[in-house]
Amino acid sequence: VFDDPSSASRFGFSLLHATASINHAARSESEQRLFRVGIATGEIHLEDGEVGGLAVGRAARLETTARAGEIVVDASTWKALSKKEQEL
Repeated sequence: VFDDPSSASRFGFSLLHATASINHAARSESEQRLFRVGIATGEIHLEDGEVGGLAVGRAARLETTARAGEIVVDASTWKALSKKEQEL
């Protein structure tokens, strides 16, 4: 959960860059870690330590469409990112 789309995007890229470095050093394919990231902007709710809401479900669905090492964002997130962030 992030305060703004830019923070979520930066985290996603940081995660993918960190795992790429780890994977580069891996001795075998079985030691590699591959992540897919989905980011959606919208309201969420927290109940009993669990995060939920439409944005959470949308992000989960987007994540399933991403390939390993890829970030997929919804239209609201894309519009909220700066041009520089969109080019990453």
